[in-house]
Amino acid sequence: MPHLIQTMTSPSGPVLDVLINVSRPRHDALVKAGVSIPLPIPARLLVDTGASCTVLDKTIIEKLGLVPTGSVPIHTSSTGSIGHSCNQFDVSLVIIGASGGAIYSNSSLAIVESDFSTHGIHGLLGRDLLQKAILTYHGFAEIFTLSF
Repeated sequence: MPHLIQTMTSPSGPVLDVLINVSRPRHDALVKAGVSIPLPIPARLLVDTGASCTVLDKTIIEKLGLVPTGSVPIHTSSTGSIGHSCNQFDVSLVIIGASGGAIYSNSSLAIVESDFSTHGIHGLLGRDLLQKAILTYHGFAEIFTLSF
């Protein structure tokens, strides 16, 4: 099993470097239509065990030219029991390890969009992906390990 150990140098906490691109089905459709494929977008995601799904900043969605595949109700501590509707998109996501290589990839992942422009990160890595991994968080040492 590949491992990732990352020192938490960000005030945001445990963050991962990822590459975001169009999903495999969207990629194939663009190729078939003779349309150029967007380049992958590097992003930093906060590992968030409180997030049920992975969430990306709306600027990444816009740069990839994605259209919503639907919308889902999202409940946060600030929305209470009512929640609010967020657009859902399909993307390809690759988690980059310390050596620069991929340690995990998903060619078609449903994510939701939000605005992270004031948070110093590009999104949240939620339990939809964490359920496939082993996460060890060592607060005093300021490191975490994520194994797939």
